[in-house]
Amino acid sequence: MAILKADVDNMGKFLEKSDVTDSFQNFDKFSKTMDNFFSLYIPNMMKKKYKNTYTVFAGGDDLFLLGAWDEVLEMAREIEHEFKAFVNSDELSISFGIAIAKPSTPISYLADYTEKLLEDAKDIDDGKEVAHPKDAISLFGETVKWKEYKEVYKNLYGSLEEHLNTAFLYRLLELIEMSKKVKYHIPSTMWKSKFRYSFNRNVLEKMKSDNDRKKAEEILELLGGLIDKSPKETKMVVNEFIYKRRES
Repeated sequence: MAILKADVDNMGKFLEKSDVTDSFQNFDKFSKTMDNFFSLYIPNMMKKKYKNTYTVFAGGDDLFLLGAWDEVLEMAREIEHEFKAFVNSDELSISFGIAIAKPSTPISYLADYTEKLLEDAKDIDDGKEVAHPKDAISLFGETVKWKEYKEVYKNLYGSLEEHLNTAFLYRLLELIEMSKKVKYHIPSTMWKSKFRYSFNRNVLEKMKSDNDRKKAEEILELLGGLIDKSPKETKMVVNEFIYKRRES
């Protein structure tokens, strides 16, 4: 199962800069429209498309949902996309904290833990000067920007179906952790050679046709580039794929 908490970013600054507070009518309309997105639109989406998810709270400018982990993750991506279309502004975004756990885990513990993940997402830009702060997601032990996460997910998830056994995928997670340490841990600079060796042993050597080998080489290049540029996002996508494969 998974628990999701989400909250709109930069609402105070947005209200200060906009004409929303110029009149009661403006503010009332804005507040009701925002509340309707969370309290009506999202529950209706869940009812139609995500039947194994449930609303704990949805209203104002935040969410607290739970349900089947795969549906929660897919729903989070859709909510983020729909919210961007709804507000049609770079000034507002939405950040998420998502925890995945066994169904036997106490809800009270998961609620507190997910709140911490949401705080991590909201704090992603602390100490940095960025044009549009936050807009982040905390999942699978990482906190990243939505934009980069969606790009990696789009480019990588489907490719993981191609001839990659589970043993290699777990090894891949270890190598991703190595790649994150290269700036301060010299042995971790070996991740690329270890990655190629593991890929050759677990994937390439098992290819029987030139066409399969060509596809595998393309995956090798794709994975290597993504790990080098976006290790956290790649880790999140690989973890989701492993979870999905376990249940298939």
